[in-house]
Amino acid sequence: MRKMEHLIDLGWQNYWTETPEIVKKCKRKGHKPTDRDVGPPFRGLEHIVQCNLCKYIYRYDSSD
Repeated sequence: MRKMEHLIDLGWQNYWTETPEIVKKCKRKGHKPTDRDVGPPFRGLEHIVQCNLCKYIYRYDSSD
């Protein structure tokens, strides 16, 4: 985990062994983090999830 500007970067979700507490708390609060498809175009393989209220960001790869 590292600080990225004003956000805590949680890295790649694909490598998590468990969901970080900050993400669990965010869901309990009912926040709706943004989930952006960042490419490659029209394939939806890499996503960036970000909650500006809880101040975190992470990525996941949805490829097979």
